[in-house]
Amino acid sequence: MNYIQEVIEVIIIFGLIGVVVRFVIFRQLEITDKNTVSFDKNSNAVVSFPSILMWLGLPITIFSVIGPFGHILFPKIFDKEPIVENLLLSSPMVLLGLFSSMSGLFWNIQIDKDSDYFIYRTTFGRTYKIYYNEISYFKTWKHLLLFKYKRKFFFVSPDAINYHFFLQMLIRKDVKKIFRRV
Repeated sequence: MNYIQEVIEVIIIFGLIGVVVRFVIFRQLEITDKNTVSFDKNSNAVVSFPSILMWLGLPITIFSVIGPFGHILFPKIFDKEPIVENLLLSSPMVLLGLFSSMSGLFWNIQIDKDSDYFIYRTTFGRTYKIYYNEISYFKTWKHLLLFKYKRKFFFVSPDAINYHFFLQMLIRKDVKKIFRRV
């Protein structure tokens, strides 16, 4: 009886979490569509990931950290669970959650239509001032835009807000596009 009650509680909790996550995702997608900048109207834009990444990454990180810290804080409750397996299973989820949160917070590209450069800020907060004429080439795939700048490769997701603004700026500034495999 006790085991069945615990299973039902876990199902209810994860069901409620799923409903909240779906609500937040659909609400964020509506807001994201409103925030997209038209290329003709504005002279500057910020290409960034939707903030939903940050709000999804934080719960993933928190729930993944609960297992290993449960062994430390409550050893009598978790005494039958293997700690090594919990650590091995939760570590990639913690890293994924942290990377997702940091991408939602920090990653962006600041573009000014009238300037010859843009500011690229990475997921880990490093900032690059990249001139369009110093970009060797760019290449697009269905789920990725890659450009090479001074022996480094930078990636832009087509799911980012104002992605098309950035793509049009690369074309307008005559950056070489690679059509075949590099």
